[in-house]
Amino acid sequence: MRQSNVRWCVWGLVWAIGCGASPAPKDATRAEAPGAEALPAEVTITVLGTNDLHGHAMEASYFAGFVDRLREVRRGNGAVLIFDGGDLFQGTLESNLAEGKAIIAAYNAIGYTASTIGNHEFDYGPVGPATTPRTPADDPRGALKARLAEARFPFVSANLVSKVTGHAFDWPNLEPSTTVNAAGVRVGVVGLATADTPRTTLATNVTDLAVGDAVEATRREAERMRASGATLVLGVGHMGGKCGENDVADDISSCAPGEEAFRLLDALPPGTLDGFIGGHTHQFVAHNVAGVPMIESGAMGRAFGRIDFRVERATGRILERRVFPPQLICLPDSDPCEPGEYEGATIVPNASVRAAIAPYLDAAEVKQHEPLGVMVEGTFGQAGDRETALGNLLADLILTARPRADLAVMNGGGIRAPLPEGPLTYGRFFQVFPFDNRFATLEVSGAELEALVLHDLRSGHGIASFAGVSVRAKCNPKGGEPLVEIRRANGARVRPKDRLTVVASDFLMTGGDGMFPARPPVIEDGALMRDELVRVLRERAGSLRPDDPVLYDPAHPRFAFPSRPIHCATP
Repeated sequence: MRQSNVRWCVWGLVWAIGCGASPAPKDATRAEAPGAEALPAEVTITVLGTNDLHGHAMEASYFAGFVDRLREVRRGNGAVLIFDGGDLFQGTLESNLAEGKAIIAAYNAIGYTASTIGNHEFDYGPVGPATTPRTPADDPRGALKARLAEARFPFVSANLVSKVTGHAFDWPNLEPSTTVNAAGVRVGVVGLATADTPRTTLATNVTDLAVGDAVEATRREAERMRASGATLVLGVGHMGGKCGENDVADDISSCAPGEEAFRLLDALPPGTLDGFIGGHTHQFVAHNVAGVPMIESGAMGRAFGRIDFRVERATGRILERRVFPPQLICLPDSDPCEPGEYEGATIVPNASVRAAIAPYLDAAEVKQHEPLGVMVEGTFGQAGDRETALGNLLADLILTARPRADLAVMNGGGIRAPLPEGPLTYGRFFQVFPFDNRFATLEVSGAELEALVLHDLRSGHGIASFAGVSVRAKCNPKGGEPLVEIRRANGARVRPKDRLTVVASDFLMTGGDGMFPARPPVIEDGALMRDELVRVLRERAGSLRPDDPVLYDPAHPRFAFPSRPIHCATP
């Protein structure tokens, strides 16, 4: 419990520092440029897009320098609008210690126009250290609602609805869409959530939430905004795509077909949207998709996207659209970050944004440098499609922390960074395992465990890691379902009727990634899973090596399979 108490203290400190911010009321007609009388007949609306910041507040201060420069460029001839495609909060100490307050402080200081809601916006659960409701009085979206209320910009989401009523939720500062007057041009934006939302966050926090049809929601809101005078309509969605090359906007040959945002834009009637800002897939997109300029800018504050619209101010007619390739915020290999030059000027981090996030960075600095007494002798790499020493290490730590279980499962999507060589600190381990999960246990049959393995092989999520068992999947020479063989650590075969106790994160056990049977697990109320793994590491001490055969032996893998997703030929 010692680590949990530390988190309480630091979390409370940051909370106290950050309290007191009151949101400005949303004004759909506020001006984003000088008065109409000072503007030329044709103006340029520069739309900037960020997405999947995942708590990287420092990067937001560098991005703000680019925003400052573009506002100078557009002064007197247009406006700059800034949108975020969701997943703002989860992923860094500076953000997690105060449930995302650092990012709202940064975005308020930058002057964002609007943001949509990502699946990880639901991870924090109620206000306070609990990540899921513990009493009937706990609001499973308490932390998110608190952040929405603090924002001086609107959040938009048109397809997040209540399962009970079928209507949008009445949360503070959340609307299906919003409009803004930018340099004399009325601009509307509709927000959208990914269909993955219910299975890619803590399911207990979204049990009453449904994700409606994105095409219908977009069409409905776009029609409504155009009817009320919007001449430029944008979509901002926590849904994305994937393209290998982004230098030529009209060349989509390197783009993967069938991605969620691409399906949306293909399905919309022509003219519904004039531009789209995406997210969720952590990929780069800067293309005209189905005639709609779309941008998506990786993740973790590494880059931003840009679309310029040259508009006839009197009529709102779009004269020209230009999609820019993704713009890196820091020059490659610069440490600390050097933004370099942009639009003819050297970019300087915004001092106001730095001041807004300073208390959160200071609190995180104390925590992240705590030594764990372990030396990492060689970098533990990260891979989503195969067994790794890092995944097995985390699975082993989970099982060591809860030795009464028969086996542990670590989901690949929960591993967010490699483990670097050198002395291990709390901050370095946090980067690998940033989610504030708790331990959960569930008794399953051998047959259910086999089904779990097959589901993992067929899914698009990162490969699972196991401790306490070894797993082998192979094609059935007679056809039908692939064959799965699971053996305990002592070599004994797990039979379909055997009963085993599995320990994993509450995310997995409550429906995340669709892996486990739909039965309520036992979720612990104590320390965070990460802090318990840190305890085990401290007690273990010594060194860690990625070539340790106990962690990964290519000749004797813990999880052997022919391919992923698994494909078996029909005999």
